[in-house]
Amino acid sequence: MIDPPSDRDPPGPASRPLRLLLLSPAAEMPGGVAEYVGMILHCLSPAVVGERFAIGRRPGEGGHSPWRMLRDYLRFAVRLLGRDRPDVLHVNPTLDRNALPRDALFLVLARLRRPRAVIVTFHGWRQGTERRLLSPGPTGAVLRLGMRLALRGADRVQVLAEPYRQALLKLGLEAERVATTSTMFDGRLFGGRLPDDRLSDDRLSDDRLSDGEAPAGPGREAGPRRRILFLSRFVAGKGGAELIEAFGVLHAAFPEFRLTMAGDGPLAAEWRQLAAASPARAAIDFPGYVSGAAKARLLQDALLFVLPSATEGMPVSLLEAMAAGAAALVTPVGGIPLVVRPGQTGAFLETADAAGIAAALRDMLASPGLVEGMGRAAAELAWQHYESAQVVARLERLYLETAAARRR
Repeated sequence: MIDPPSDRDPPGPASRPLRLLLLSPAAEMPGGVAEYVGMILHCLSPAVVGERFAIGRRPGEGGHSPWRMLRDYLRFAVRLLGRDRPDVLHVNPTLDRNALPRDALFLVLARLRRPRAVIVTFHGWRQGTERRLLSPGPTGAVLRLGMRLALRGADRVQVLAEPYRQALLKLGLEAERVATTSTMFDGRLFGGRLPDDRLSDDRLSDDRLSDGEAPAGPGREAGPRRRILFLSRFVAGKGGAELIEAFGVLHAAFPEFRLTMAGDGPLAAEWRQLAAASPARAAIDFPGYVSGAAKARLLQDALLFVLPSATEGMPVSLLEAMAAGAAALVTPVGGIPLVVRPGQTGAFLETADAAGIAAALRDMLASPGLVEGMGRAAAELAWQHYESAQVVARLERLYLETAAARRR
């Protein structure tokens, strides 16, 4: 199924807008890539008309299916050979040993009738797959050759962190084709503006404060923030169990704080059991998967966003939390060091075990005023650089400039 074009009115026929085709999971499927493409479609200017070409599972369908893959490849080939061939193709793969071959074949098929420009943005990045690609011996050599062939027709290959760019250079891609980029958060989640209580002190007028309390932003009540928020998938490597243990150690010293574990996944039952056995069990809640207004309220109530992941790209939940005015306590992995400024918008965990998380949390919770200031700085940074309208404007320039360069 192809989503309808962006609802913005295109210019007249004398200046036909650029046709953009974005490969992505269906809009109804949960996940960062589907949301990323949705934000692009919403924010495009009339100079570019975008369409989502949905691939993979649809709502109600089961797991892996070779017939579904074949269906998607045939639909894609027909789309490229049709009368309205896209000017720009934007593919959004994950460096994963299962997903990468599937996505690479779309890039190969694109050579049937090549668009003027092909953009590839890697969203997920599995360290194990990277090690296999860079491994010595014949297996690694074959994998590297396949990767280079798949990406040969791409005008720009984008990744979310500098180490991933370096890995692609080691694979033999030309430096001028590989760049770091960022993901984004949807400003509509917060009413399209920076919450009032996250404005820097020099941007607050005197009448905005009453009795020393922060004024309410959209969707939150006035008052000091005392929530610690984890918002991610409940899977191995995210550090959820370690965070629950660390919070239990600190609860007696900081009884006014609550821990919210938002999300879902295969480890949900195990993490709930850990929380039920914790000394802080009455101060830990599990709202499940959240979205829309419920998600915005949780984010806007958070003083501190904690994500002790072993690996990440550039998590959208981190950008959303910063945009809502939460300081960040995170591991310096993937693209996170590009976003978080230690001492200004948050802090990095030296170790992601329970003891390391507890030590870092203790330091931050002991100075909530300092953390509030970090949250205000985080919000301004996020809205200036990572709000969807800002990021899509940069992407749109890339689409237009790359397509124009190929035309010459």
